[in-house]
Amino acid sequence: MAGIGFELKKLFVEEKNEPFGNIRAILFSSAISVGPWLITITSLNLLILISKDINIGTANQTLFMSTIFYAFTFSQILTSAFQYLITRYISDCIFNKKIEKIRGTFIGCLKLVSIIAFFISYIFINRGTLSIPYKSVSILLFVIMCLSWITMIFVSLLKKYKVILFSFFLGNIVSVSLGYLFLKYYVPIFNESPIFWMLLSYCIGIGINFILTSMYILRSFTGKSKNQF
Repeated sequence: MAGIGFELKKLFVEEKNEPFGNIRAILFSSAISVGPWLITITSLNLLILISKDINIGTANQTLFMSTIFYAFTFSQILTSAFQYLITRYISDCIFNKKIEKIRGTFIGCLKLVSIIAFFISYIFINRGTLSIPYKSVSILLFVIMCLSWITMIFVSLLKKYKVILFSFFLGNIVSVSLGYLFLKYYVPIFNESPIFWMLLSYCIGIGINFILTSMYILRSFTGKSKNQF
């Protein structure tokens, strides 16, 4: 997350003379730096643990985790190409006092990335033998993950790291809760296996994370929404 190193260094300086200041600074920096990943890993393991009650099988668990792994990995690879461009452009906007352009840049980036992510994921997964509903949710998950990384770039530029942590926490809580409900009260719609519902629940949680961060960005940056690519 852009600029987090400087913010954490500033935090340690501010807490230096406070009682237990260094301890608080260490705990806060740990939560901000690795918190989202720990929350994600915990929620995925909870979903796997819940699925063991209905014995979905090792092969299905591997398929579910592989889908998540590929979505995470390739979404970061895709959006990393935009990180420098976005950071540099927004820095120029702030320096030139053209803050009103940032909102349009954000919307334009979301549109561009969503189109690219959709076609890449469609080409990649279309050749597989998975069911159409599972493929559809996999594509949706990949697109939402790509958009989530883009929103995190903008939120981190605002130096609101707590927003990222909170959105990750709430989104993953929803994922685990829905996964539990879908698996416990399983209804065979579309003749899909339980891993479809596990993937769908996780996709909804990531979607909530994206919506929360996007709403925060749109509230923070006002002005014309003209796209700036």
